[in-house]
Amino acid sequence: MGINGAVGALKVTSSGGSVAGNNTYYGSAYFGTKDVIQAANNGWITSTFNAIGPGLRFKASAGKPVTITIDIAINSFGEITNYTSLSGGIGKNEQNYAYDAYVNIPFTNFSNDPRIYTYTGTFTFTNARPEAWLVFGFEILQNGGLQQYTMVLPFIVDGVKEPNVPLVMNGSVPRIITQPELPVTVLHAPPGDQSYTKFEINKTACQSVENSITEDLANSGNGSVKLGYKGSVGFIAQVDIEAYVEFTGSGTEGNSSVKIKNNETCISSTTGFGATPGSGEDIFLCEGLDYNYAVYEQLFINPATNYSTYTKSGLVMVPVDGSKRLNLFTRTNIIDQIELRRLDTLNTSLPLKQRIDAKNQLNIWKQLITLNDANVANATIPNPDYGLINLNGGAPYLDRTTSVSTNQINTLIVDHYIESNAGLQAVVNIGGSGFSGGYNLRTSKRYGQTNSTTSSNTQIMTMHLEDNDAGDLLNINIYRDPMFGTPLFKLQAGSKTSCPYEGGYQRDQPRLEIIGSNQNNITIPNVTLGTPASFQVKLCNNNTTEARTYNLGFVPQTNLNDLLISAAGSSGSQFGPFTVPANSCRVENYDVNIARRFPASGVNFSNLELEFYAACEPTIKSSIIANVSFAAPPAAVVTTNNTTVCSGSPVTLTATCPVNYAINWYTSFTGGFVVASGSSVSLSPTANTVYYVGCESTNHVPPRVASKLVLVGSPSTVLNLTSNLTTDSFQIANTTITANNKIFSPASVTYKAGSSLTFNPGFEAKSGSNFMARIGGCN
Repeated sequence: MGINGAVGALKVTSSGGSVAGNNTYYGSAYFGTKDVIQAANNGWITSTFNAIGPGLRFKASAGKPVTITIDIAINSFGEITNYTSLSGGIGKNEQNYAYDAYVNIPFTNFSNDPRIYTYTGTFTFTNARPEAWLVFGFEILQNGGLQQYTMVLPFIVDGVKEPNVPLVMNGSVPRIITQPELPVTVLHAPPGDQSYTKFEINKTACQSVENSITEDLANSGNGSVKLGYKGSVGFIAQVDIEAYVEFTGSGTEGNSSVKIKNNETCISSTTGFGATPGSGEDIFLCEGLDYNYAVYEQLFINPATNYSTYTKSGLVMVPVDGSKRLNLFTRTNIIDQIELRRLDTLNTSLPLKQRIDAKNQLNIWKQLITLNDANVANATIPNPDYGLINLNGGAPYLDRTTSVSTNQINTLIVDHYIESNAGLQAVVNIGGSGFSGGYNLRTSKRYGQTNSTTSSNTQIMTMHLEDNDAGDLLNINIYRDPMFGTPLFKLQAGSKTSCPYEGGYQRDQPRLEIIGSNQNNITIPNVTLGTPASFQVKLCNNNTTEARTYNLGFVPQTNLNDLLISAAGSSGSQFGPFTVPANSCRVENYDVNIARRFPASGVNFSNLELEFYAACEPTIKSSIIANVSFAAPPAAVVTTNNTTVCSGSPVTLTATCPVNYAINWYTSFTGGFVVASGSSVSLSPTANTVYYVGCESTNHVPPRVASKLVLVGSPSTVLNLTSNLTTDSFQIANTTITANNKIFSPASVTYKAGSSLTFNPGFEAKSGSNFMARIGGCN
């Protein structure tokens, strides 16, 4: 830049370059004063911004230092005075042109002609803004006189602005975001009943992770989610916050830790950790945190609109001390968690936040299961470092090591519940969650490439391959999980496994047949009481190359205590073991007998499951279903000669039972004592009574049959009934009954008088009750 007077030329360079990015930028120099405050009063700062377009201004980023180099060329007979130095200020406020700081600046004097004085200084703008500046004042001694100058360097500072919502720190009522438990890595279960994978000792693997507010729930210009804190100088400190968690789990050997940074997640182990040998299930290491949070705005420069500026909202999140969660989940655990979290979402007795947090975790678990299944399916190119591995059951184990790396990007959509009074909705349009009283902030978590490993070498994981079941053959190819880079295993053609079955050819192939039927169910009706239902079965083995050993048994849940079952000459619920030759059946057929154990047992039994199964893996089975009914005679018929009697008067009971059944009378449906025996008996009740007849034989005791209710009354001379009746009753008077009461359902009531019954206004037999009025006495 040129200037009149003793200064021949000014040259300014900046480590931040220009806004347009081509290192062509300009400032303004003014003659007349070196007072940087006076520069604002003279309007020189405003004039500079008016004269220099946005693309030619200096560029800086909030919180990041920028280095300015100033070369001042002095005309002949001029020099920078010995008694003054360069002074300047950093523009802070666009309205009043205040300064953050003043500086005194020494020069380096070059003995060139013209003399060139050079200054280099580093400055940091503490806040993003569309107009910021550096102002420098200096003076030159020439021909015995002093000349004063001011330079104005116009800047656009992008980056983080002051948070709109203050970050809640300790001692205040916290704003809390609960992050669902998210996957850090997965340990895939290798084939082999003694196999496992584990992280090695003192190894660390880091994967890039990006968190951002999703477009559909944010303002049109959305910002990223940062881990950090509100710095004392007024901007979001650009320092990654490490959340360190240690875990020692019963489902693993050893322990691990996870460090969560703004743009990556690192997993490491000081002792090594891995899945329990032979677990057979993928294990997911997941982390969850609670966060304090604040909203901030970030200023951006748009080259497409002549380098105008715009802002996007973002979120800064600080881990809450003591809230870190690190857990291991198998696939089965996660399926169970899905159901538990579903029930929590429906439980209206839980607080709203707890129900919505449960819904958000439920969504993560569903995504994780789907994504893991897709990752396994999409792993189609084997790791060329290993080739096809042949593992024979009962043979010595094999150990392999591998690095952890991936270049594929995978995304999980993460919802965080924010209470409605949090103040965020005014800054970030986070949308309604469908729940009253709050919002869901939706973010996306993108898992990118593995970006660093630290260890004595790059081998981060050990794969231990072992199977102790002689006869198994496992042909294994090793792949990489495309999301986490951990080893993933698939059995190839020619494999055969058992105990447990892990893929390939299934060595255990039991088959149970019903003799005389090509169906897998049998119905046996009208079995004579006292004799068992019987049928025969054949035990077969569909394995084409080797004999296998199986057990035979009834599923306990279908065979309760009412049945006695025997098969193959023994009784109980399990029979065997039976060794069956390859691709054939045992030569003998086996009788199955199903008998009632007790006279009071039922007579109809359905869905009795008899299974033929591998002893070491009962889920591999062949089943048949038996339905059995025993021929029971008709139920007893009971008659009563009178259902209303005076206390102590007799009532005659008659019952018809099947031939050869004893007839006993009781006053309870079950248990109790016999009060009479025979087909016709006379009993004298003293209170309302139901009698029960039992038709009983050695082999069969069916449920008792009830008589009608016998109502028992004690006669009075005269009755005046005013109290309402709600239970069964017999009211009797030798002469008259007068009634103005009410009878309510379900009461059964009889009024009986020797000469007359009078019903005054107010008497009513309500709907559902049973009422009778009679003339007569006790006999």
